[in-house]
Amino acid sequence: MRSQILKLRREAVKVISACTVFFLMAPSASAAVFFWVGTDGNGNNNSQWENATNWSATRTGVGGVGIPGAGDKAVLTKGTGSHVVRIRSILSVGAIELNNLWTGSLLIGTGTLKIGTGGLRIGSGYFVGGTSPISLSGSYTQTGGIVRGLQGTLSLSGSMTITTPGATPTYFTSTGTIVFSGFGTQTFTPLQRGRFKNMIVRNNGRNGANSIVIATNNLALSGSLTISQGRLDLSTNSKTLRMNGITIANYASGALVTNSDVTNSGSVTISGSSPTVTISAGTWTQVSQSNTTLNFAGKPVYNFTLNNTGVSGSKTETLGGALNMSGALTITSGVLDTSTTNYGMSITGAMNNSGTFNANGSAITVGGNWTTQASGSFAGGTSTVTMNGANKTLSGSTTFYRFVKSPSGNDTLNFAVGTTTTTTNRLTLASAAGTLSLRSTTNGSRYTVAAVGNVYTIGTLDVKDSDASYTIVCQDCTNSGNNSDGWVFTTTSASTTTTSGTSGGGGSGGGGGRAYLNTSTPAPATPAPRAPVVPVTKVTPPNKQVPRTLSERLQERRRAREAALTRIKERAAQRKAKSRR
Repeated sequence: MRSQILKLRREAVKVISACTVFFLMAPSASAAVFFWVGTDGNGNNNSQWENATNWSATRTGVGGVGIPGAGDKAVLTKGTGSHVVRIRSILSVGAIELNNLWTGSLLIGTGTLKIGTGGLRIGSGYFVGGTSPISLSGSYTQTGGIVRGLQGTLSLSGSMTITTPGATPTYFTSTGTIVFSGFGTQTFTPLQRGRFKNMIVRNNGRNGANSIVIATNNLALSGSLTISQGRLDLSTNSKTLRMNGITIANYASGALVTNSDVTNSGSVTISGSSPTVTISAGTWTQVSQSNTTLNFAGKPVYNFTLNNTGVSGSKTETLGGALNMSGALTITSGVLDTSTTNYGMSITGAMNNSGTFNANGSAITVGGNWTTQASGSFAGGTSTVTMNGANKTLSGSTTFYRFVKSPSGNDTLNFAVGTTTTTTNRLTLASAAGTLSLRSTTNGSRYTVAAVGNVYTIGTLDVKDSDASYTIVCQDCTNSGNNSDGWVFTTTSASTTTTSGTSGGGGSGGGGGRAYLNTSTPAPATPAPRAPVVPVTKVTPPNKQVPRTLSERLQERRRAREAALTRIKERAAQRKAKSRR
């Protein structure tokens, strides 16, 4: 009997102990508000957050009511308390408010601060961080005061708003990292004069509710931007972005959306094809002062400008992936290198180069005008540049490896007066179904075309005001006058050769045909100008009658070649005779 009584007592003790622990650990039914009333700021217990005697239930009441807990709100305001509050432990509190009457300082020191859904509100005074992390399950709102010393991470599940509503300025300085890690749309209103270093977007929202929306002011980071999950939205309020490097992880929900200017002084790394990058307007400008890598993973930017100002040898942007522009490419200063991997480039707009453009072996398409300024240089390597778009202009003397202009119908390719366009491997000027006109930007003044090694593919052309440094036989083309004798115009129907003299002159070479000359790859050696003409391969033009027999077709070709060669020999003899005089 006695043993049974002892057993019942032991069970009762266990139940009572469990209940005691439960009630001690459980949060209060309603959040309490605690006011700071600590009386000493010299570092003793009266300045420590963790001392219960420093907290009161009223603004000017007596301390000793306890320490604010995970569900409570702590208020620092004008009252009987000291001007310094120190946190030296791992602390969880429901909310913190430094209201507009507070003139003291809250020092995080060696502690770790975790704030609940009530968030952090700062209206006055000082909030001084440290190297330890600070996390908020709610929002951060600052309308005054000075925040500094944030060297670790500041993580938020809510929005972040920093403003100066009155005449007294607000200050915010972070040399650490701000992390947006919510589960729904978060708004970031940065202070215009604020100083922000690194930023991480790690929003886990679902069904599209995972955006970090930049509001009111532009976003400027002195450090890097990382988007691992979530969507950084600068488009909704058309805000600009400045940063020192960007990384977007290979995650389907990762996205950058902007319609405004982006200025970047670091590398660009977009990992894989999963992220979304939408740049619908504005200009992406690289302003690095050191060698960096650009890997947009083929994601299109709008306008792209390179304006690196580093010393020589330390201002190269090397592609780490394809670079596609739905706008223009401008190289103001620095070096753009497509790398030895030969990443391709697609430029919907114009290309304007005042710096250095190393094309290596890349395929480059441009839909606008191509301009090489006097201070610019283009190293063609073994690349192919294809010019699309109607009525475009080549400005500035440029040496290409391969240059292609092959419109689908009638079109005009303009050349800036006095410039020389050179190809060292092949020049292709051929419309698929129509005539390609070659014109000077100044009527009556010449430009120069130099197909080194007489290697070219020529279609039905209409040529005017052109000097050919290396002989070009243009079969069934139109000679519209003022072309040098480097252009040889021939027709197949009557075995006629029309050659332009140095003084210009007219003459028509017929129409409708298309000739292809020496389509093989040339030897590395560069022949002298006015090299002998190599055999012409005739491609039958649309709507032109085909000779009935192979023999007739071969005879016509032979007569055309003989006429062209005879004329060239006659001119050579005339020049030789003049030189003897």
